[in-house]
Amino acid sequence: QSPVQKFVRRWVERVILAFVRSVWSSKVVSTVVIKGRRKVLVEKRKLLMNVPAPVVLILVCSQVLLVAHIVFGGSKALPDVSPYVHLDNIPFESVSHDEDIFKQVLVRNGEIPHITQVARSELKPGQIASENWHVDMYEVFLVLSGNGTLILDGEALPMTPGACIRVAPPKKHKILASETSNLVIVGFAVA
Repeated sequence: QSPVQKFVRRWVERVILAFVRSVWSSKVVSTVVIKGRRKVLVEKRKLLMNVPAPVVLILVCSQVLLVAHIVFGGSKALPDVSPYVHLDNIPFESVSHDEDIFKQVLVRNGEIPHITQVARSELKPGQIASENWHVDMYEVFLVLSGNGTLILDGEALPMTPGACIRVAPPKKHKILASETSNLVIVGFAVA
């Protein structure tokens, strides 16, 4: 452990002990015992504030796990997935809001922190991706080929090769492919 991790661990232990003592009387909690990497609360008798012991323990444990994740495991490596993908090897699947529009998912939710999805989609000439919106997810659309229009809260934005359109939540948006060519885009979803 680095000196910073040791300091944070000691600080967390003191905060937990102070929290436990504020809920329980000093007679109830005798000590926090550290066994290996586990913290064990040794308790006696009744609670002062009519808070059931399991509720307090759940609250304390959730805070311990949250802080431990931030300090010791906040930047995890990628799951066991290949760092290399190629569109030729990725199957097509329909998008969630339109069964007639297909995408190839390059990055799935959980593979990279905060990235919900990276996918290549192709709309046929004249095809429309229905209007949708997201509560807490940003979307970025990069046009690879073809032409179309993205309607963003009523404003028409041209989709031409090289265009990059950023959609912040909770803006409503829909995509219209031109009548003359397929519209090929890469969509990045970030939450």
